[in-house]
Amino acid sequence: MANKLEWKKLLSNKRLKSINNPSGTSDNGTQKYGIRNDFESDFGRVIYSPAIRRMHDKTQVFPLSEDDNIHTRLTHSQEVMSIGYTFAIKLINEIYNDENKNITEEEFNFLSNENECLRATLLRTIPMILQSVCLFHDIGNTPFGHFGEDTISNYFKELLEGDKEKQLELKRFKIGKSQELDFTQYDGNAQGLRVLTKLQILDNVYGLNLTSAVLGTYIKYPNTASKEKDGGIIGNKKHGVFFSEYRYFQQIMENCGLNDDDKYFRHPLCFLMEAADTIAYRTMDVEDGFNKGLYKLEHILQTVKRDNDNVDLLKRINEIESETSSEKTKMVRLRILLIDYLVTKAFDIFKENYNSIMNGQYQKELLDDDILNIEDKLGNICKNKIYDSDEVNSLEVTGYSVIKGLLDFYIAAIIDKKNGLERKAYNLISKSIINTAILEKVTSVSSSINDKIDISKFNFEDFQSLDHYYKLRIIVDYISGMTDKYALMHYQKISGQRI
Repeated sequence: MANKLEWKKLLSNKRLKSINNPSGTSDNGTQKYGIRNDFESDFGRVIYSPAIRRMHDKTQVFPLSEDDNIHTRLTHSQEVMSIGYTFAIKLINEIYNDENKNITEEEFNFLSNENECLRATLLRTIPMILQSVCLFHDIGNTPFGHFGEDTISNYFKELLEGDKEKQLELKRFKIGKSQELDFTQYDGNAQGLRVLTKLQILDNVYGLNLTSAVLGTYIKYPNTASKEKDGGIIGNKKHGVFFSEYRYFQQIMENCGLNDDDKYFRHPLCFLMEAADTIAYRTMDVEDGFNKGLYKLEHILQTVKRDNDNVDLLKRINEIESETSSEKTKMVRLRILLIDYLVTKAFDIFKENYNSIMNGQYQKELLDDDILNIEDKLGNICKNKIYDSDEVNSLEVTGYSVIKGLLDFYIAAIIDKKNGLERKAYNLISKSIINTAILEKVTSVSSSINDKIDISKFNFEDFQSLDHYYKLRIIVDYISGMTDKYALMHYQKISGQRI
């Protein structure tokens, strides 16, 4: 059976802005700058993004840590980017491996041009896509990590769910069922797509205006519906795309050939990005926990060795264990070994399941098929020794109080207009976030979506005229974009604890 997915579409350099405005630009709507190709341009756009800079003070595992050696979202993402680059090189090498029957050079011939050989072009294409996506894969994460996501979701569930009370709250918020999911099933991945496509605003609603290949690779959960954790389809495990980005989502899927009527598929490179993320956070979280003194190296060694029949891996682990070097040095060597093992294993699984992936049938994370369950073992260390530690739990409770307090204040001020605080709240929120929502409303009724609009003329009255859905979007956009320390400081100020 022929593959449903084709690399010619999967590596689409089409941009959202080019759909209706090709004049004065290249065929895909991109101005040419120097010798960079479209995907190299994407990487530059991401690197200079303010949202990337803010990741330096967002939680990886330990919130509000004063220890410079402990990972933040930014340092984690840099390490994911390194592993993603390795996967890209492995993929390109497999294309030129005559013994491999799955991935063939012919699939990528459309990239050839008279100035560069195909391999050189590939080296400037797939690695750039994966590096960009790996770098910004957490760009939509809230302050205080995944606990922050859960706090937002649970906050709105309490407001919007529950028989008669639910009907009263829905009437109060005046939002529809599909819009409600954006809050009760809030997810950082969906928020990330909004950040990339809209919130990095200039004078239009296209954000960084990245290529479809990069955005398609980023979308881990290609759906706008309620999450189905036990539905057997990996792309439906979370509410992956917000109501506000639905039109962009459809266009990205169409450009990349990732749709079949009302069915959507994961981009093949997304599986590699996801594996890079998992490998980075599992190994480095374990090392962070060790550096924090939450357990000894021996605990990690014994956990990894348990029920492990890989003779070569066990030999290399035993060699590290028997070294006379310091425990910290051994930890670094073990981490390097585990990353090497997991990268090799994940890519082998990708190759073995290539046809299934290209037909949209593979419904697992790659490392779920590792029979040694090394990733699960590392995950158990994190769950039992790190996530349940006093330090993490106490700081997560702080994060809960901060995010709930911010939501309480801004919803009371903007939605309920209590105590005459509406204008004050308006003045506190980033105007780029407010302007995005107003621009979304304006362009939704504009005859030409690409017309430049002078957003400097937007004012408080324009803000007041927004419907409740977009006012809630503004509130959540603002809070989710905060760094940990800024969120704490801002909460202390609005609650009168700090001047």
